[in-house]
Amino acid sequence: MSALWQVTAGHFSNDRESIMRNGNVFQLANGYMGFRGTLDEFGPGELVGITLAGIYDRVGDAWREPVNAPNGGFTSVSLDSQEISALSTPIKTHRQTLHLRNAVFERETEYVSNGKTIRVRSERFLSADVPNLGVIRYEVICDSAAKVMVSTGIDCNIWDLNGPHLCKMLLEKRDATLLVHAITGEAGRVVAVAEALECGLPVQSQTWGRPPVCRLAGPLARRFDANRNTESETP
Repeated sequence: MSALWQVTAGHFSNDRESIMRNGNVFQLANGYMGFRGTLDEFGPGELVGITLAGIYDRVGDAWREPVNAPNGGFTSVSLDSQEISALSTPIKTHRQTLHLRNAVFERETEYVSNGKTIRVRSERFLSADVPNLGVIRYEVICDSAAKVMVSTGIDCNIWDLNGPHLCKMLLEKRDATLLVHAITGEAGRVVAVAEALECGLPVQSQTWGRPPVCRLAGPLARRFDANRNTESETP
């Protein structure tokens, strides 16, 4: 794809101003919802925002503002029991791109942890055909045998300027789908987020419950332990 149709950052700066600016520059929207251009492992401290068009709320005397939904795209990875994050792990290379031609956000980050290099790559888009659908592809590659744990779920710890805007939040699991629904405090508008997963890793175990990531406020998450110690397993 021509670079004329791309917006790219070739490094990661771990300061609030840069994280806020990248969230603005790399955000996606489809007319129904918007997704700020933040990294998969980020939380409210990094200004993750999934904004729903036409839904506003006011708390007390503060100004009325758009409502952010719980983050159904939250995903993190650990390597040999160490959490891997752009906020805390040494970064070898980083690149994030907004492809304007097809409205796809892409990030690729190589980390170094305990002498091993692990690469995280993800792509996301918001569907124009099914406007309440967002799709994320998440890949992890390590350069040597390692215990890799991928945690994914719905992050209910929401970034608000003048919130909280959602109340009566209910967390549940329906078959293989995670679901969070709540209502806005002022108008009682219903907000619902669901996460369904297709996993290509050789899953050793699946655990429902809170993963070892403190940002996840609710208990709605799952973990996949991909043990790569045997040759028959796919990296």
